[in-house]
Amino acid sequence: MRAELRKWRRGLESAEIDRRSSVICEALIMAVKSWTPSTVMVFDSVPGEPRLEIFREWLSERGIEIAVPEDDPEPRNVDMVVVPGVAFTADGHRLGQGGGWYDRFLADVGDETVTIGVCFAEQVVSAVPQESHDISVHRVISA
Repeated sequence: MRAELRKWRRGLESAEIDRRSSVICEALIMAVKSWTPSTVMVFDSVPGEPRLEIFREWLSERGIEIAVPEDDPEPRNVDMVVVPGVAFTADGHRLGQGGGWYDRFLADVGDETVTIGVCFAEQVVSAVPQESHDISVHRVISA
């Protein structure tokens, strides 16, 4: 499943990624507007993933701190985590890249931390392989 969806993702046209990413960013903005987080962790997109620059700019304009995985933030200091995935189920189960970084990180976030998975609509599937260490997200946004 992982290989098949990665291949599909690599075939997306840049303009299509931009259009869909804009919709995802608007949904993320609406999610943040419902409460005021002080720190939001946002991933740097790899080719084929939603591009979150619009969301990042919106956060910056409002003085909301942006954390990135590369800086290895303290999980308990993050109020919201935007999580990438190769696939998600509608109820938040996630198939990641296979390295386990997000599962380890999400295991240590606070109870009040909101976790949102983002992907393209074709990546929302009925089931993903699950292991005992896999951590689900609270919500999935796709376009």
